[in-house]
Amino acid sequence: MNISDQSDLVIGRSLGAAAWNYDILLPDGSYTTFVEGTRITGIATIAGSGSNRILREKKRLSARFGGKEGAWSKMAGNGVVNDLGLYRKAHVHWYQIGFESGFVLRVEFKLKRFYN
Repeated sequence: MNISDQSDLVIGRSLGAAAWNYDILLPDGSYTTFVEGTRITGIATIAGSGSNRILREKKRLSARFGGKEGAWSKMAGNGVVNDLGLYRKAHVHWYQIGFESGFVLRVEFKLKRFYN
């Protein structure tokens, strides 16, 4: 696992573009989101570009969202999510790709576990 050279990802508090929030798939098949204002910390690349592990989903991701297959990465980090009105720290995984324009597309967030 490689710690990413990017800074923490901040989930904003306003309706502007910087406040983009992500749907997070829960184990029961439902979705939640990050708590506004939270930081996703401890970001690490666990597969794909920037890692020595193969990303098995790269072909599907490239076909669905675009970009070169070899540019996709699977990431992991910790953030605070809204769990039925309770704010809980959680470990999440997602896929991302950076484009030449500087835009980073992050998709398919999935909750892996809650921290007590």
